[in-house]
Amino acid sequence: MCYLAGSIGPAFFLSDPFTVKSYGGYVQFLSPGGCLPMAKKQKSILGHPDAKSVVPPVAVQRTAARALEWRREKGRGGTAVGVARARDLANGRAVSPRTIARMRSYFARHAVDLLAEGSRPGERGFPSPGRIAWDLWGGDAGFRWVAKMPR
Repeated sequence: MCYLAGSIGPAFFLSDPFTVKSYGGYVQFLSPGGCLPMAKKQKSILGHPDAKSVVPPVAVQRTAARALEWRREKGRGGTAVGVARARDLANGRAVSPRTIARMRSYFARHAVDLLAEGSRPGERGFPSPGRIAWDLWGGDAGFRWVAKMPR
């Protein structure tokens, strides 16, 4: 099984389309091909003298920019910290290892927001405040990106 949000099991990558299920406090994302395992744990890069900032992928930049537009249009979703993160991501600013760790932490805490109605296209209320907030941090593309980064 592939778990996120408080699980002791291995993490996974999202793939579209995907199904979100909740089991006793755990959140599981299922894709048509099943869960994809994350790379083996690597040593922490936080504070390492050779640690370098990296530019977010274009998909992350576009997702953050779209979330900023949604927030302006809808007047909801995300916090001031999320908006600042989205501005940096959308502008293609390099992200430090410490920020990548913060993003990983955000995704782990807020994956449950994707269970709410309106978090997926076609659902009533899309985009929900939780979806907007998730996308301010880079959305599904951001989740996949930080999951690949060494810890």
